Amino acid sequence: MIDFEKESQISIANQRKLFRWFARQNHEIKIEVFKTQKNKYFMMKNIKNYNIHELSLLTFMLAISDIFNQISQKNIKNKDEKLKNIKSPLFFRAKQIKKDRNRVKYERLLNLKSVIFHLRGEDMSFYQISNYLIKWHKLEVSHTWIRKFYNDLRNKGE
Repeated sequence: MIDFEKESQISIANQRKLFRWFARQNHEIKIEVFKTQKNKYFMMKNIKNYNIHELSLLTFMLAISDIFNQISQKNIKNKDEKLKNIKSPLFFRAKQIKKDRNRVKYERLLNLKSVIFHLRGEDMSFYQISNYLIKWHKLEVSHTWIRKFYNDLRNKGE
């Protein structure tokens, strides 16, 4: 059994703090943590003779700690003046801020898929379909977007 506190040099309170921080991050930051964890796992796999599961948990904690330190590093002076040290906190901060795009119009178009196919079957142009959706369904979507949506669904159906 690994003494995680000794091996990672992270106290139990800080481990809990890091896990809570990890849980609040978006998917892109989590993916970066897993990439780092994978690299650390294969580096430590050959050096230390541990159980696979214990080693995974240890490298996961170390990866979270590394990413957390890189993100929080923006307040620390860059004494060695390396551009890589400046780039990494900004890179992770940009990934933290990035949010999933809202796809409300796409979801509403999916609900109206049968209406769009029916209108297209009656030889209405995409421009006329767009006007129809504005008038009867209060959904303002451009005709080019409807065309892309229609062609994508038609190609998936074939």
